[in-house]
Amino acid sequence: LKQRVSLRTRVVSWRSIGKDSRKGLRMGDEYKAAKEAFYQGHSGGSSLEIQLITAVAPISLFLSQAVGISLSSPSGGPVAALLATLCTTLPLYASFVAPQHAVHILAAQLLAATLVIFGIGNGVRSTARAMESAADVLNRPHKPFLVSYRGTMMLATCLAILAVDFHAFPRRLAKTETFGVSLMDAGVGSVLLSQATVSPLARKPSTAMPKRFLSALLSSTPLLLIGSVRLWGTRAADYHEHASEYGVHWNFFFTLAGVSILCNLAPLTGWRAAMGAAALSVGYECVLKATGLEDWVLNAARVDLISANREGMLGCVGYASVFYAGVA
Repeated sequence: LKQRVSLRTRVVSWRSIGKDSRKGLRMGDEYKAAKEAFYQGHSGGSSLEIQLITAVAPISLFLSQAVGISLSSPSGGPVAALLATLCTTLPLYASFVAPQHAVHILAAQLLAATLVIFGIGNGVRSTARAMESAADVLNRPHKPFLVSYRGTMMLATCLAILAVDFHAFPRRLAKTETFGVSLMDAGVGSVLLSQATVSPLARKPSTAMPKRFLSALLSSTPLLLIGSVRLWGTRAADYHEHASEYGVHWNFFFTLAGVSILCNLAPLTGWRAAMGAAALSVGYECVLKATGLEDWVLNAARVDLISANREGMLGCVGYASVFYAGVA
């Protein structure tokens, strides 16, 4: 009798464990579906709002430089880190989570920078000296303004990627589903534009094509590795995926690597790069509208490798125009 009771107890316990596991799987699926829905269906905001938010970055740098000069602080150390946090990071973060106050943030920054500059007294230079300094900066091989742009752009990208997972980040600033403009869409273009400005095609346009292509291939190898690791990691962890963004297997790292390699195969520099960027943008838009390609990208079934990743693959054409604009 005791053996029968023990056996019955074990059967009941195993049944309860099975019910709990099935319940956990259902809750996991529901949580994953809720996460996917959190990133889908966004239509973006207004272009003016995005321009006001992105304008906070250069004004933040201006304020940080002005305060640094007034305090005669060195370029490194805890004082510089505190200045960067107060004058650059916090205003950017505030403009992301409260974009309706971007105008007020800009006004406050400009007012503070003006007061600091006039408080320095001798910090205001004549027009002639300012023009000489600007010409000297433009002639340098390593341009400080490009370093500032790439640095603030990467800071803004990190802030947006971390903030987009929380409800405090307005959904209109997240990536749009099909049409529209948003902060994170602008950020994607900015990352590619900054990559183009320091690419072999922009830095050494006179280099022979085989050598330049090899350089682009070597510089793109880490991106391909990171993209492959990301693909494996998301699949292994059953992480939520937004297939309409880049496709089932594609991601932005593959786009960065692919665009760099392709544009170095068709090297355009100077005014030719500018013309190529315009031609690609207009031509690709005409092809999308006139041939039914747009409907295929938006609505086609994912039946093979190409159709499963059509957003990422065809998106490289549009991103190539941004790359050529950066090279120009």
